[in-house]
Amino acid sequence: MLPPRDVEEYTNRSGHTGRAGNIVVAVVVCNPRSANVSKIERESGVKFEHISAPQPSDVAQAAGVEAAESTRQISDSVIPAFKSAAEQLLNTSGMSAVELLAKALAKASGYSEIKSRSLLSSLENHVTLLLETGRPIYTPLYALGVLRRFLPENKVEFVKVLFSQLTEMALCLMWQLKI
Repeated sequence: MLPPRDVEEYTNRSGHTGRAGNIVVAVVVCNPRSANVSKIERESGVKFEHISAPQPSDVAQAAGVEAAESTRQISDSVIPAFKSAAEQLLNTSGMSAVELLAKALAKASGYSEIKSRSLLSSLENHVTLLLETGRPIYTPLYALGVLRRFLPENKVEFVKVLFSQLTEMALCLMWQLKI
């Protein structure tokens, strides 16, 4: 679904969510530069909270909060079975109790490390790049020239393969690179 085009559409959509004085939380997912978000915010008198897509560390942090809550639900009857191992780990690790607990929560959440991911495909150790221009990009050579100013040549060479799909004019190009 596209973001609302104007205030009337925004309030109509939000109104379907909240009826009879109920509190409404409306979420609009969009590119703020291409949507009318600031105009809708201004005309509706509603202050929007602008947030970006969650980063891998944000997701891990949320998983940690959930793991901490789950830990509170575990019966105290299991403590004697794990207490000796916990004390030994605390005494031999050289880490604080908080650091060890953080690692335990990470393990309980399925994390052994936090890897970066592409926003485009969610591939690990890739980054999404977006090149926007104020005019049409007629050939991939223009975009490659821009990339050469910011990336090592081996990364630019990899991008060339991705450009083989470009057949139409565009005002922006998006691709992902292995980091």
